[in-house]
Amino acid sequence: MLGFRVWNSDSKEMTYGIEQGFCILPDGNFTRIYPIRTGPVYVNPGVRFIPMQSTGYRDMHQEREIFEGDILWHGSRKGYYLVTSVYQFYKDMFEEGGEIQFDEIGIIGNAMQNPELLEKLK
Repeated sequence: MLGFRVWNSDSKEMTYGIEQGFCILPDGNFTRIYPIRTGPVYVNPGVRFIPMQSTGYRDMHQEREIFEGDILWHGSRKGYYLVTSVYQFYKDMFEEGGEIQFDEIGIIGNAMQNPELLEKLK
């Protein structure tokens, strides 16, 4: 199943397990839809949400799902890695033609909640 988490740039909070209740507006913004008991839904356009897609893989402990925006430690490559997109993650991780050793990949944070970790990527 396609999974997302969403960063609320106003409240600075991450919401996991997003499967429904969000949509992309014509201007490209991602927003939440609230159901009304007796009628249609309404959109809260005042809050900015940033969607981050799951890669479908988990870290070395099989506890945390790897999403776009995550900053990883890659043990066998001895370096840090920012998941910029699911496509780029697959391309980078599997470019050597073999299976990546996910037991050597740990999530150390993400770019939204831990921007100071971006310095490690330089």
